[in-house]
Amino acid sequence: MKASKLAALVASHICHELISPVSSFKLVQDSLNDPDMREHVEELIRSASLTVEYKLTFLRYALGSVGMQNGFADLHEARGLCQNYMKGFRADLEWDHTPEITTYAQVRLVMNMIMIASAALPRGGMVTVTSAKIGDKVELKVEGKGARVLLPTEKRDSLNGVEPEGGWTAKTIQPYFARVCAEEIDAVIDLTDSEGEILLKCVTPE
Repeated sequence: MKASKLAALVASHICHELISPVSSFKLVQDSLNDPDMREHVEELIRSASLTVEYKLTFLRYALGSVGMQNGFADLHEARGLCQNYMKGFRADLEWDHTPEITTYAQVRLVMNMIMIASAALPRGGMVTVTSAKIGDKVELKVEGKGARVLLPTEKRDSLNGVEPEGGWTAKTIQPYFARVCAEEIDAVIDLTDSEGEILLKCVTPE
């Protein structure tokens, strides 16, 4: 895929992520003049504002330039961004002690794997991040468990680098972007899933 097309589709995906909370502002705008609704409307606006902030700061790292930096990442910051991003999903995030994760590239991969796993749990569940040292490599794992795992064929194809049957869209481009991020550091994201579990693994350089 040409870089210009990938950039356009990733930008469209960011818009897709933001459309719901941004639309909330317009939906409640007319109710601001209703005294009986004002308190409720103000709470909706605060909630939507936080959602937009959480998504933007997360996506700036996962899909933007922050995750492209060299050097060592701040895991505490990254974990916080992911926790806030997950507030927009029914699934919860468990990311405890992972000292093996050190670089921006590794964190960006974890974030993108979290995006895939959380989107595959429509009824909620738990997304867990772990890591392990394997020789001179680091294995990253993102595991999602829930009552139902649903990963559309289009997203599975996207992660495998295969153009989905309906073509590339804002909804299907993110797994492909995750694949590209892995390839940039000579890594591959492996995916396995079952009725109630999805597991993404990626072995990266230290």
